[in-house]
Amino acid sequence: MTSTRSAAENLLAAIDTSRRRGLARLLTGLGIPLARLAAAGVHTRQE
Repeated sequence: MTSTRSAAENLLAAIDTSRRRGLARLLTGLGIPLARLAAAGVHTRQE
């Protein structure tokens, strides 16, 4: 899990800052339903 997490962090770090801001705005626009889906995915992985 830790190695996968590090890989994800490295990938995000490699993405241009402006792109990350645009993605963040998109995620914010999608709002709670996306957060709920992400949370459900995380719980499913852990179980």
